[in-house]
Amino acid sequence: MKAALVGSSGGSKLYYILDASADDMDGAIEKDDGTVMMVDFHSHVARARNIKRIKTTPFHKVFWDGDDGENKETWEMIFIQKSKEIPKEVLDGVSVQTSLGRNKRSISQKNEDASRFSKSIEQLSGKSCCDGQVVKSIENKLMRFSSTEERKSIWTAMSMLREIEE
Repeated sequence: MKAALVGSSGGSKLYYILDASADDMDGAIEKDDGTVMMVDFHSHVARARNIKRIKTTPFHKVFWDGDDGENKETWEMIFIQKSKEIPKEVLDGVSVQTSLGRNKRSISQKNEDASRFSKSIEQLSGKSCCDGQVVKSIENKLMRFSSTEERKSIWTAMSMLREIEE
């Protein structure tokens, strides 16, 4: 799922599901407590009051105001019929979420943990590990583990050694 925050109402956030098909619910309401309720976006917006519409990016402006004027047919194909994809350049500057609610927080925490781990490897080796290789210095010898299998093997070996030490 790919969702873009398009507005808010009270303490709830309103998302539009970018990759929903014509038959799917294309909106999501995320409440303060992390619960998410899927809705038919346009029906919900028509009924709801006090929605604060986000209009800070070209996507948001097209999304909320694009059904007027000469682009009405294209807008309906993209956002109502869903027979046409949203052009990638329109999504520039838009934060696309891949999960919502409580799950979003745990994914965010996992991303932070992975980032901290990556930085710790960088500090140990003095080199970035973002080039597809994990580099670690052991007794002033640079060790490179470039394949997934090598990384898995070394991780297993290191885990076993730590267990033995304890």
